Amino acid sequence: MWFFSGYDIIHFGGADAYTAAYAAHAVHALVEIKTFLGRTEEARQYQLVWQRAKLAYAEAFWSEAEGHLADWVDADGQARHYLYTDHQHLAVA
Repeated sequence: MWFFSGYDIIHFGGADAYTAAYAAHAVHALVEIKTFLGRTEEARQYQLVWQRAKLAYAEAFWSEAEGHLADWVDADGQARHYLYTDHQHLAVA
């Protein structure tokens, strides 16, 4: 799952962990909304999307060697680690 950010101070030119974290949280919000509305089948479908999004996020951005999430993955596939904190916090929320 790749999310591109053209709205930041730095044009990442690849997958942005900050934008991707918010996108995953938005899908989770859909699960909660559909559940609240009693649309259990739709909630279940969004739950599956959310689970896949979380796995894709971890696969794309987690660095075992660094011990934290990459800030973005550039267009060449190189993970960039400047240790921005916002998406680090969003990922565990």
